[in-house]
Amino acid sequence: MNRFLLNILAALVLSQGFAVAQSDLRLVGDNGLKFSPVAGATTKVNGNTVEISTNGANSGIRFHTDLDVSEYSSLRFKLTNKRNSFILMAVQIQDTIYNANNNKQDKGAMSDRLLIFPNETREVVIPLPAKLPYPEIYNGFKGLRNTPYSIDEHYSYSVDLSSVKMIKINAFKHFDGAEYSITDLRFARGEKARLAPWMEWDKSRFFPFVDRYGQFKHKDWPGKTHSDEDLRKAREKEEEYLRAHTGAGDWSRYGGWKNGPRFEATGHFRVQKVDGKWWMIDPDGYLFWSHGVVRVTTSTGITPLDGRKEYFEDLPGKGTKMGRFYETYDALLKPYYTVRGIRETYDYSSANAYRKYGEDYKNVFADLAHRRLRSWGLNTIANSSDKDICLMDRTVYTDRIEISSPIIEGTGGSWWKFMDPFNDGFAESVRSQLVARKRQLDDPWCLGYFVDNEIKWGDTEYLASCTIMAPATQKAKIAMVDWLKGRYQDIQRLNGAWKTSFSSWDALLENRNRVPASAKKDLKEFNVKIIEAYFSTVRRVFKEVAPDVLYLGCRFSGSNADVLNIAAEYCDVLSYNIYRPDLYDFSLPEGIDKPVMIGEFHFGAMDRGMFHPGLIYTRNQNERADMYHRYVKSAMEHPNVIGTHWHQFSDQACTGRFDGENYQVGFTDICDSPYYETVDKVREVGYDMYAIRSGRKNADAPVYVDAATLGVYGKAGEVPGHPYSRLDPEKYGVKGSLATKCLQSTGVFVVFNTDSESLSLKWETSPLRVVGANTGANAQKGLDLYIKRDGRWVFAAVGTPDMAGDCVHHERKVISSMPEGNKECLLYLPLFDSVESLEIGVDPGSSITASPNPFAHKIVFLGSSITHGSAASRAGMSYVARYGRDNGLYCLNLGFSGQAKLQEYWARVAADIDADVFVFDQFSNPSAKVINESFDSFVDIIREAHPETPLIFLQTIRRERRNFNEEADAYEAAKQKAGEAKVRARMKTDKNIYFIPSDGFLGDDSLGTADGTHPTDVGFSRMLEKMSPKLNKILKKYIR
Repeated sequence: MNRFLLNILAALVLSQGFAVAQSDLRLVGDNGLKFSPVAGATTKVNGNTVEISTNGANSGIRFHTDLDVSEYSSLRFKLTNKRNSFILMAVQIQDTIYNANNNKQDKGAMSDRLLIFPNETREVVIPLPAKLPYPEIYNGFKGLRNTPYSIDEHYSYSVDLSSVKMIKINAFKHFDGAEYSITDLRFARGEKARLAPWMEWDKSRFFPFVDRYGQFKHKDWPGKTHSDEDLRKAREKEEEYLRAHTGAGDWSRYGGWKNGPRFEATGHFRVQKVDGKWWMIDPDGYLFWSHGVVRVTTSTGITPLDGRKEYFEDLPGKGTKMGRFYETYDALLKPYYTVRGIRETYDYSSANAYRKYGEDYKNVFADLAHRRLRSWGLNTIANSSDKDICLMDRTVYTDRIEISSPIIEGTGGSWWKFMDPFNDGFAESVRSQLVARKRQLDDPWCLGYFVDNEIKWGDTEYLASCTIMAPATQKAKIAMVDWLKGRYQDIQRLNGAWKTSFSSWDALLENRNRVPASAKKDLKEFNVKIIEAYFSTVRRVFKEVAPDVLYLGCRFSGSNADVLNIAAEYCDVLSYNIYRPDLYDFSLPEGIDKPVMIGEFHFGAMDRGMFHPGLIYTRNQNERADMYHRYVKSAMEHPNVIGTHWHQFSDQACTGRFDGENYQVGFTDICDSPYYETVDKVREVGYDMYAIRSGRKNADAPVYVDAATLGVYGKAGEVPGHPYSRLDPEKYGVKGSLATKCLQSTGVFVVFNTDSESLSLKWETSPLRVVGANTGANAQKGLDLYIKRDGRWVFAAVGTPDMAGDCVHHERKVISSMPEGNKECLLYLPLFDSVESLEIGVDPGSSITASPNPFAHKIVFLGSSITHGSAASRAGMSYVARYGRDNGLYCLNLGFSGQAKLQEYWARVAADIDADVFVFDQFSNPSAKVINESFDSFVDIIREAHPETPLIFLQTIRRERRNFNEEADAYEAAKQKAGEAKVRARMKTDKNIYFIPSDGFLGDDSLGTADGTHPTDVGFSRMLEKMSPKLNKILKKYIR
């Protein structure tokens, strides 16, 4: 009765939007139905419009109803997308309240999927199906994600429209939220959509519905194969296409960027950040971006026959020439059929290749595959492809292994349950599978390997929650209980924390039940340990077997923050399977900067005889092609993404594979004929690939390389997040201004080789404008370039900082018109500032490669502002840098202005450095009293770590302020006397301690300093003239 009255009331409501018939049933507005938001979306009703917004990944509205809509023809509404990004949407009508799958046939539900363009307003019409005369046919379909029973090429399923219990409009897979509105949502009267002719047939007429080529029998479409003669004509047409389109002209032999910069050729693929973007580097040293396709094989169209043979027309007899295709299979997917107990299959795609190419079809297809990929602008055969095609070494390839070992009981997953990384079988499975593929791993055409696919990681406690309920024999559980024992010592302490009542640790081990929420903290921590065990074990074994091959990750389809952070630590590349319209809103979590490979994506349509468009629906082949171009272009423009791999080379069987997938997602159809609309767009973006990726609008613009990927030297250790800083202040508890000086790039230098005829530099520093009265801009923030000529380092150019702007961002073309040929370059970084980023630009088409450290041994100078280089004119003019260049010695500059006072932390710094010699300028800053009190303990700390390493102490220079200031003269004289006395006293018991006097270091004409204390370039020349012979005489005893 209520349902009847509701329908009557709805029919009386007047329109508040576009014209609505009085007999339509309105769902929103006055007298509308109540709805609830989906997935926490925010909703606001304004008349007959629902405004919907969310910051999450899903949103929408849901009606719980009891409606009879059997007399209505369609569900209609106006949809307005208010953002500059796509919306993926599903509309579902159900006669049962449950969470129906919107991407496949589900009993009691019909679904329609929409792709709404950025800022688009669309009138949406969802036809309601007429009553099926033979519902038993529809209800009897099995093994298909979608069936031939669809209306207007939408998803449409058998649903009792006289008893609708739920209506759901759901947008999903947002990267960054969504904002849209639904207006005039209503069931409309009118003429029902007509059933397709075959939907009115009885079984005797409908079956079989698949022809001998594996195509839908009861419908025609452009490009459908009707005979073997059609196959011959399609082959001739394609040969003309391949002759007309022979490939991109700017590719190296591996498909790298031949016209771009060239780097070190290592003979294998690696990753490197260049000009702010991640790239692969091919074995010959060219930049490489991976544009590829999954499952290049003849066996893409395999379909199960068990219990379904009536679907298929003219199945061949076993033992006949076409009967061989009962036995062919896809090597990677075969286990998925086996585990499901599927006994009999037929390989339609291979059968059609045989018809098309003859007895040698495998070799013909293989040759054609390489020609096609080149023609279509694709440079990668992606995973799950035919090994024999890959090993022809004509196109770069990748593949994947899937770990097969004991699982953690209770875990789930789309493909396999989570393998227990604490079980010895886990590492052995990784090892044995990699060893079995050693030929591929040693092949320079192999760009890397994925390990696993679309693992279910769950939330940040999921794996540990499953582990704690697993059997007592579960290795992960044993490890977890051992870890808990170490944390709590006593089971009662754990019970107190968890609010449990386990009688013993064995009782916990035997537990098969959920634990209380109070255990969440421990579950989260051990969850991290499981993830860490997974990735660390895979990487360890991977690099033991194939140290030079890229570990491409596990192809995420879902993850959490813990998983991503740990994966970033162990994987060379993070891989994602991302089925979305584009990647413009894709980003990695804050703090992660890694190269990303897109392992799978696709688009499909239902206008070429297939029943299902795949995971992203498009309305037709032209829209599908445009979406391909948009997606790949968005990936090429993303700084982290280094490749996209389309899933897959050819369509799946229309009757489904092992899991029912029957998607129109191929570049070719089941008869191996290309979808030219899509292939044309693949080729268009592929041929423009390197222009898009590099952003090179100006062909003469320099190509920039991240200097951190070259040879960076002069650091006392690595500083997290600061690739050009010389010392980690946190490690030694240093604070304030001294910590700032630790992060400076004093003495740090980059060495590289290039054949470029010009060099440009881009670098970022701190915003500090003035560091001291004696330090000029070039020394403070500038770069100092030297090039080796005739065995000597010769000054070439200075990178003058931009002091007029923000003093942070600097860019200079520092030299041009250099001679042809290779040049070995040495670039010193600023003396008195930190460098946050540094890029070196070379001419297009030139090479730039990392160089080994050109200097021998390791001499550490630990001292004052004199060592720091306060009055040097440029970064390479400190006496430390000059001594290193002049003598071919690797000298670390640990000069800290005003801070060389024999402090304990400097002694600990020296103790931590494995050096050949230490040279100390430690008597410039402390008083005589401090020298007398601190010297011996300073030396003792160093001697504990380095009992025989030579320690050379320089006498402080004579400061000219002493000339007429008697108090200063006495103070300075006392310092010098105390320093010399302490060193000479220690020399009596330590034969490896030395003292070098400073007599005559600066001359006596007052021209050697900027202020009477700090040496200028002239002063440093005089200082080196006196100091170097004495220093070299000592060093000869220790280094050769």
